[in-house]
Amino acid sequence: MTSQTKKFIELSDILTLQFECKNATCKATLTLSVSQELRKQTLFACPACKQPWALVNGGECESTIRDFLSAFGKLQHTLNSKPDSFPAGFLLRLEIREEIKPEQKLS
Repeated sequence: MTSQTKKFIELSDILTLQFECKNATCKATLTLSVSQELRKQTLFACPACKQPWALVNGGECESTIRDFLSAFGKLQHTLNSKPDSFPAGFLLRLEIREEIKPEQKLS
């Protein structure tokens, strides 16, 4: 028998997004508040090693991330400031993956 535990969070519980450099010798992280406006070219390259970050298949995805943060912020603000007047007939939650503890990786 398999057991599964799910966790659900509300949009107001999401405070930051964290980006980690894939460069094996760098691994620098950048944490951005979801309410923070994404500054121009913040994600263009790693702030530490300058390896390109926001290039996917030759195209830049930074504007997509900027649009996501903007839309997420608007939705989060609407739900937080007027939860009873949100026009949709549902609550929105995000399921997050349960953290795998180091001792679980060994089995």
